[in-house]
Order: sequence, then C-alpha cells, then structure tokens
Amino acid sequence: MKLALCILPFFAIAASSAQQQGPTPPKKTYVVTEAKTITVQELQQRSQTKALGAFRKAKMLAQQGDHLGAIKAFEKVLDKDPLFSDARNDLAVELIVAGQEDRAIGELQHLLQLDPSFVLGYTNLGVILCQQKRYAEAEAALRRALVGNPYSAKANLLFALALKGQGRQGAETRNALETAAKSLPVASKLLKQWFGTADVADANVASPQN
Repeated sequence: MKLALCILPFFAIAASSAQQQGPTPPKKTYVVTEAKTITVQELQQRSQTKALGAFRKAKMLAQQGDHLGAIKAFEKVLDKDPLFSDARNDLAVELIVAGQEDRAIGELQHLLQLDPSFVLGYTNLGVILCQQKRYAEAEAALRRALVGNPYSAKANLLFALALKGQGRQGAETRNALETAAKSLPVASKLLKQWFGTADVADANVASPQN
C-alpha cells in the first residue's frame, strides 16, 4: 500500500520549540567557568540558548532542501542539548526524506523514551512503520498519538491505513477516516472508496483541528 508514502509531506513540520526544555536539576550545584562561579541551571540555559540558535540554522537547511546538511546540523544541535525533543524529531523527519528509515525509527524511539508526551513523535513513527508495512506496530504508535490529540487528521488517516493494512475495515477504521476527512481530501476519497460514503470534506466541523 503506497498511500502512506504519498501523505509523508503532511508530516514534514516539527512541533514548536516550546517543548525543548530539559529537566531542571533538583538543587543548585555550582561549577566554575570563564573565571566565575555559576549554577548548573545557568550553564544548562546557556547550552540550550546555543542549541536553539543551531536548531534555527538546521531548520533553514531543511527548508532549502539540503537534507543531508540538515541531518548533520540537527546532530550538532543534539550534541549541545540531547534533550531537545523538537531537534530529534526533525532529525528523524530528515532521515525519512533521505531514505534512512531504520535510523529514523531509532531516533524516534529514543525521543519517545526521553519524552513520552511528544505526540508528533508517535505520528512520525506511524508514517515510517506504515511505509514498511509494519501495520500492527504502526497501530500501536498511532493509538498513542491519538490519546494525545484525538482530533489530529494526520494521525487518524494513518491509523485507518494501519488498520486497513491488517485487513480490519470496521467501525474503528471508518470513524478514523471520517475524522480525517473533515480536513484532508485524501481521507474523504478513501472513505468513498472503502465505505461508499458521501464526501464529508466540506462538513461543518465543531471539533478542534490540528
């Protein structure tokens, strides 16, 4: 099933940098640097500030289509701040585009171990697993994504694809497609194809959207 590959561009935008902060040490510990004493918290903040600047440069490379350059740049960001969730997510996205799917899976799994609340990581993991036809694993990842954001059109569409890939075309598949079809025309087409349902892409939507 090639449709998962077709919808990959929907997942090329990482979550906001608001999720970048790592854990705060439980107490102040002092170190000496640049001929003066500062707290570990202050040192960590300096590192995160440098990482954020490097992250912006890496994003620019990705937007310019320099995917290999972006991969190296995101790796440097993570050298500065290994807990920068958005940078690790964006690294995985660039690895997907570069065809390094196995490594992307590893980065996303590592990300989700460090930050289990990073919803987009589960969605991006679902993209790769659907591409590799590992539909049961994709289903598990996408269920986690939908717990965090049940109205995500992208996650619902992938979830329906994962279920369909396992030969499951029941109410759960249909409900996921109906949610996705409210904002994604491709989901509306699948809804017609699989269930003979009228187009709902232009329906009035009261629920929040991603």
